[in-house]
Amino acid sequence: MAHNFDPAALEALINQHGMNGAADRLRVSRRTVYRWRNGITRPTAHVARLIELEALVSASFNLGLINSHWDEWTLHHDGKLYFNHWRDGFTPGDIRAAFYQRQAYQQLKAENARLQQLVLDLQEQPAPGTPIPIIKNVHGD
Repeated sequence: MAHNFDPAALEALINQHGMNGAADRLRVSRRTVYRWRNGITRPTAHVARLIELEALVSASFNLGLINSHWDEWTLHHDGKLYFNHWRDGFTPGDIRAAFYQRQAYQQLKAENARLQQLVLDLQEQPAPGTPIPIIKNVHGD
């Protein structure tokens, strides 16, 4: 059975956890990880997939795997949500604050529209002391 082994995923796992840690996470010996890393042998398809998943979980999780609308978003092991290659991510508190800021923006936008209409209405009213024009009845009643 053909399988795609991604050496970069194994390298990422080793960089994150060290050689012993990677071996422990994959439930294999350090020697086996060494042999895979150096191209002496290749892991089976199932183990190659496990390496890929372990590397993703260890470093970050691409939310695009769940839904394509989240393609450029990753959830990192530091608990922050990152967009594309931004240096700093969003904490859960940042996301909650953004939700409330959006609500406040919508309320302020509605209030601004109401006040603008009030100004227009006031501008249409005659100034104080201006006589109100009398409209004559054209029918002669």
